[in-house]
Amino acid sequence: MKIHEKAMNLLKEIYTVCSTQRAYELDRQSYTTLSSEDRHELDQLMDYLQSRDFIDNFAPCVGNPISVKITSRGIDIVEGFVETYSATNNIVFGNNYGITGNHAVGNTISSGISFEDIKSLIAVTVNNQQDQKTLIEALKPLYDRMEIGAPIEKGVLSSIADKLHEYQPLLTAITSSLLPYLLGK
Repeated sequence: MKIHEKAMNLLKEIYTVCSTQRAYELDRQSYTTLSSEDRHELDQLMDYLQSRDFIDNFAPCVGNPISVKITSRGIDIVEGFVETYSATNNIVFGNNYGITGNHAVGNTISSGISFEDIKSLIAVTVNNQQDQKTLIEALKPLYDRMEIGAPIEKGVLSSIADKLHEYQPLLTAITSSLLPYLLGK
């Protein structure tokens, strides 16, 4: 099992403990009875979770080598809450003074995002590596066709519809990037 997966399992355990107690703590005696390999692995997992701002120190100075509380970011991860992604907007000058967006036609404002932005969003939104790979592989031909101005082939969108349904922020971002293309730039 990879360190991220082990750390996420530990985070779930910390979440469960912190929902009934103030902190997740391991006393000195329990800590020292662990094998050196287990202590090292536990320290690595704690460092990993702390570096990602999923946990924070609670009271390590009271004799417990491990004393942490879960942060709001850690709770969001365990509960599956995903922050919405916001694309960077640019001010478009010309006959549309003051309209923001990457693509402005008449009175329509559309902030389409690139495939690289979509890949970044997938990396942030989707925890499962296999789902990330599947989504990127399914979306690449779609964005390649859009880039060269070719029509979208039948079935391209339906091939990823199931996965997109699981990740609503992705669905919104991909839809917003497709609409300008589908509506004729």
